[in-house]
Amino acid sequence: MNVTLAHPLDVTTAEARAIQTELADRVSLEDDPRLRDIHLVAGIDNAYARTAARTTAFSAVVVMSWPELKVVEVGQAQREITFPYVPGLLSFRELPVIIEALSGVESTPDLLICDGHGLAHPRRFGLACHVGVVTGIPTIGSAKKPFVASYDPPDMTPGARSVLHIGPEPVGIALRTYSRRRLPLFVSPGDRISIDTAADLAFAMTPKGLLPAPQQAAHNTVTSIRRNYIEHAAENENL
Repeated sequence: MNVTLAHPLDVTTAEARAIQTELADRVSLEDDPRLRDIHLVAGIDNAYARTAARTTAFSAVVVMSWPELKVVEVGQAQREITFPYVPGLLSFRELPVIIEALSGVESTPDLLICDGHGLAHPRRFGLACHVGVVTGIPTIGSAKKPFVASYDPPDMTPGARSVLHIGPEPVGIALRTYSRRRLPLFVSPGDRISIDTAADLAFAMTPKGLLPAPQQAAHNTVTSIRRNYIEHAAENENL
């Protein structure tokens, strides 16, 4: 994939907030026509390794066929982080390495599932929104914690759901995908997808466990990459 950024990432936190506010107006909650005939879906997840000197970010993109949910290809990348950790500005830490990982896959998915929030964000522009606007691909945010949204817990039956709100505004769905976990999955649109369709597809792509299969595969992949990096760094220190 070829992804081109239309704005800089080497910015101050104030500039980053301004960019989010500007780009939030570009987010579409209309279902993209591509969602009617999905063939490929990609999960995206990031991980970090910290030392006294630096923080290294890792990203994995796992492309799967739909509805078979078989792995088609994997993209991965790592790079040093320079943007500080600021709640609400996660995408400015994660997007550079995500773009590198996306560049490592040849196919163009019909749908992306990001480990993170989309519309359920203080400025309605979480990581999934940023990825969706940058790539032009329908994108879902799928997170394990609610961040700033409120919700009534859905019952424990898989498929049960309730609406995520920020104030009076609906921003996503608290979706029960796994009956053995107290918290549900927090699904919100990233771009080019409606709230209900995002929840429907996230649930359809979760045959088992908490996370949609592409997201789980990306999580497993990036966790392995991080572990190997840490083990290699430890071996070098012992030489």
